[in-house]
Amino acid sequence: MKRLKQIVLTFAAVICCFIIIVVLVSLAYPLSRLSVFRILPGEWSIRLIEAMPNPLFEYLAERVSFQSARLKGFRIRWAKFGKDAVFVNDIVICLQPIYELTESRQYAWVKAFKVKAFKKDDGATLWTCSIPNPVRTDWKLLAWRDEAWAVALSAGEINALDPKSGKLLWKHDFGFPIWGIHEGKKVAFIVHGKGVLCFEPETRRTLWEIREENVFTKVIDKWLQVFANPRGDEPAYTRWFSLEDGKPVSQLPKIKPTKTEKFPKSVERLLKYYKEAGIVGRTEDLILIGAEIGTERLIAVDTKNGKVVWEVKTEISDTHCCGHNFQLFLTDELLFYCVTSNHSHHTGEGSQLFAIDPRSGKVVAKAEWINPVNGQREAFSVLKVEGKQVFVCLELGLLCKLELVP
Repeated sequence: MKRLKQIVLTFAAVICCFIIIVVLVSLAYPLSRLSVFRILPGEWSIRLIEAMPNPLFEYLAERVSFQSARLKGFRIRWAKFGKDAVFVNDIVICLQPIYELTESRQYAWVKAFKVKAFKKDDGATLWTCSIPNPVRTDWKLLAWRDEAWAVALSAGEINALDPKSGKLLWKHDFGFPIWGIHEGKKVAFIVHGKGVLCFEPETRRTLWEIREENVFTKVIDKWLQVFANPRGDEPAYTRWFSLEDGKPVSQLPKIKPTKTEKFPKSVERLLKYYKEAGIVGRTEDLILIGAEIGTERLIAVDTKNGKVVWEVKTEISDTHCCGHNFQLFLTDELLFYCVTSNHSHHTGEGSQLFAIDPRSGKVVAKAEWINPVNGQREAFSVLKVEGKQVFVCLELGLLCKLELVP
């Protein structure tokens, strides 16, 4: 009997030690975007995901930003689990998905969302509110004046929240899926599958609506251009509306033509020579050119003599011919340059962020995130730059505040 009891206790101790080791390994080295327990076989992994509380999942997801970050000259001030972050009166607000296993117990879907607000300085949580997701709709956050809009795109619903307290200020249901929103000064233009309407948030009234199936919108200067191409024998037409109050413009607005700036001939030769080269920005003394020479590069050219002053080479190539997106931020002392490969989830090129001294071209700091599972770079975008602080949103659902190491 004693022998059997010792065997049972030994077996229980081994199982407990195994679980503790798995948890410790998961805390130190998260292996997945969804489940940090994928090192276990199927049913064990599913049981642990199901039993894992959301705060623990949130903590593990935040640790991914620290474990997978490759920083040089930067350090992470704080990291939060969330996506679609916006700034409203110096308050950072983001969406946090809450996952639940499907009936097949092999995949997870978002059963609800949490809207969370943080202080931008230390990342302290200000408030949290939950949003149910009964129809598995897509949610998006927008900053509208002094309000934060949680927009349910598929359900066609806008929830206006107070950025200081998270209380629901008002709610409006349009009754149809929302494709996009153009922000005006006093109104918002809601684009949907059967047309476009002008919405006044203060009164929650629809000022006007165009009902056409094939409607295309574009913001040009201070106006909204609505191009309708109805089916059948009806001719296509274009209408213009003011972005300030949403009123229709009777006459075609006079759009100021863009000034064609003359550059030194050497700059024009650079633009013709380099593949997919283009001017991405400029300072008082420099013209900044983004060019692809094997990998993406940022080239600074003197505006007076057209000579190349400095050049910064990235590690992102265009082998899949998908193109790149650029973000350029110029502060008093530094130039922040973020380059992202289009379709990063297919190419694996991801994003890179550089802090550059515009006078010498020296790379002061560099940041990128490497997925620990496949070893590929993660894509991200710069949300905001304040002095020597950079707020970054990663596509895998993380929000980080970076600051330069003194």
